[in-house]
Amino acid sequence: MNKKFYVFASCMIVKGAAQSIIYDLQRKSYEYIPNVLHDILIEYNGKTIQHIVDDYGEENKEVIVEYFEYLLQHEFIFFSDFGTESFPKMDLTWYSPFQISTLIIDVSEKTFSLLEKIYNEVEALGCGAISFRFLEVKNYSLYFEKTMQIFAKSRCRSFELFIPFDSTKNVEYFNKLTIQNNRIYSIHVYDAHERKVEILDEIKTPLFYHTETLVANSPHVSNMSNFLVNKDMFMESQHHNTFFNRKIYINQEAEIKNAPNCEEVFGNANQDALESILKEAEFQKYWNVKKDIILVCKDCEYRYMCTSDKKPLKKENGLWELEEKCAYNPYEAEWA
Repeated sequence: MNKKFYVFASCMIVKGAAQSIIYDLQRKSYEYIPNVLHDILIEYNGKTIQHIVDDYGEENKEVIVEYFEYLLQHEFIFFSDFGTESFPKMDLTWYSPFQISTLIIDVSEKTFSLLEKIYNEVEALGCGAISFRFLEVKNYSLYFEKTMQIFAKSRCRSFELFIPFDSTKNVEYFNKLTIQNNRIYSIHVYDAHERKVEILDEIKTPLFYHTETLVANSPHVSNMSNFLVNKDMFMESQHHNTFFNRKIYINQEAEIKNAPNCEEVFGNANQDALESILKEAEFQKYWNVKKDIILVCKDCEYRYMCTSDKKPLKKENGLWELEEKCAYNPYEAEWA
């Protein structure tokens, strides 16, 4: 009761309109807490539990002690006799060596012939992740393995694959594929007969089967499966829009856009260089629209883990709001 407590530097306390969340960036997990506990942790970090009881009243001691037992159980706090200066906060400065955070490319007859050109450009610019989407079912088998061969030696960190269901491609096939290219971090099979998830044996890559059909402008539905808790995501979200920042999309016609849900075309991969398009101010218009300056999003406890692709629109009064209403209501803490 009389020792100073401290919140671990890797545990970020984020307040929402109706509830708060502790982001454990080291464990890549999160836990809900009431807003009153958020306020206590922010105001009293580096002080004693007895100090809190003295301020809130002896009648609230039992609840306060229960709160801190919960925090200790989850290892969100520790006790020490040292002062606050001994436990500096985490530096949230974000830096990425990649000029492209994510490249989304729809592999089609037109883009397949450009893959060597795109590969060379991406390697020069640096890219964190690539999503390969195979939307033309009839030509899927012609393009898929060749695409993987072209990008086999890429310095990109991870690949995500979206492919149509094919009864000849079983778990053994995907296991072999991920062993040959361990940059593949997830595989999504659409138009499947049933919805299920399998974990491949060798590299432990998740294999998702979806019954839905994938189309070019498929919406990215905001739900809890899209949340991502880690240090890099949290730091980027303090400064940028974590969906649009440094993202580039090449559709089936080789047109270059911000993302699949955007209509504006900035060029064509056949004749335009990705580097020059990335430098255009208009192309970067959503990059710095972080959730903290978007109406409703700024009051959401999930704002630093959310990867929603909903476009932010600037209102006449200078404020930002989402083009489409989110499925989550942070004021009621309820999903639609």
